Amino acid sequence: MVHSPYILIAEDDEDDRMLLSSAFKEYHIHDQIIFVNNGVEVLRHFEKIESGNQSLFPSLLVLDLNMPKINGKQVLSELNIKSYFKSFNTVMFSTTSCENEVQNCIDLGISKYFVKPTGYQALLDVVNQFCLLAGFVKAESNS
Repeated sequence: MVHSPYILIAEDDEDDRMLLSSAFKEYHIHDQIIFVNNGVEVLRHFEKIESGNQSLFPSLLVLDLNMPKINGKQVLSELNIKSYFKSFNTVMFSTTSCENEVQNCIDLGISKYFVKPTGYQALLDVVNQFCLLAGFVKAESNS
């Protein structure tokens, strides 16, 4: 399985995308982040890879649980049946902290579940975890 050093993030909230983008800039890997708005776009991204229109899988897939059209769990259910699904880390990044939801996502094959932090420093810590899970060398932030 060929991977590219990029992180695919499914996030429908524009403010969350901006904060994540800012945090990734502090780790100097913002050029290696691809944002999509919902689960449909995630599945299209993987269809392009499957059809050969895009050659490389992400190093890490970050899903928001509560997205329009197709939510994070539905994306997991669709991808979980693919032979390539376990070849990269997938994490859930959500405001939902319900233990049932967390366990459902774990059962569907995520590597880790992250509750969206409320402070920027805590977000930087989460982004650092994303970088590690994606296989990026730990970069020091500017803060």
